[in-house]
Amino acid sequence: MITKNQIAIDALSELRISGITVQATPTEISDVVSRLDIMMLDWENEAILLGYKQPVEYGQSNPLDDSGLSRHSIFAVTANLAKILCARYGKMCHVQTLTDAKNGKDALYNIELPQREPNPYQPLGSGEFNGYHNDSYCNFQQEEEQAPTSYKTLQIKSGQTNEYSIDFNLGIPDGDTIGSFTVENGEGVEVLESSESDGFITLKCKGSVVGLSKVKITITYDDSGLVNPYTINFNVTEA
Repeated sequence: MITKNQIAIDALSELRISGITVQATPTEISDVVSRLDIMMLDWENEAILLGYKQPVEYGQSNPLDDSGLSRHSIFAVTANLAKILCARYGKMCHVQTLTDAKNGKDALYNIELPQREPNPYQPLGSGEFNGYHNDSYCNFQQEEEQAPTSYKTLQIKSGQTNEYSIDFNLGIPDGDTIGSFTVENGEGVEVLESSESDGFITLKCKGSVVGLSKVKITITYDDSGLVNPYTINFNVTEA
């Protein structure tokens, strides 16, 4: 069993590399555990499901509670929690902690897309090549494009309205903040509202057309003026 208290202490130990804190008090531990609860809830909104045990009521976690996390995910959780705490303390995060946070979270994503089986039963029409002795007498329709099977793919039903909080902190250049952002609707997803706070962009979306829908977010950073586009995959299913 890995308790929330252990994760909080490990994250604070990462901060000591940068000299941010010396000895954690019980109040600090409780505060860190509350921040851990929030971070893991945000990850659930990104469809990163690690089995984390949320408290029954917000802010009521006991540090001695079982986190529900397995050992393979602790590295990513601890490093990302330490990164968030750096911002909370208003200090620059150590470069190794930033690297560990990014690499650890990236490793949680399922980046291998499944191979799609060909569908030999849907006719395409004339003029298409079927790959058999250069003959075109038997042509087939390609399958409808579907969203990739990945932890990065967000799920929504046709006609459903839902909110998603997406963490963009790992992509912010050192010393920068998110100055502004724009959002472009996907073909099957309409973004009704959007807002940003502490590197998290919250989207209120409505699903419409079933299938893969790509929402584009373009972020402009303060200070550097750098611009970074992101594509958020949605899988729209039948209601």
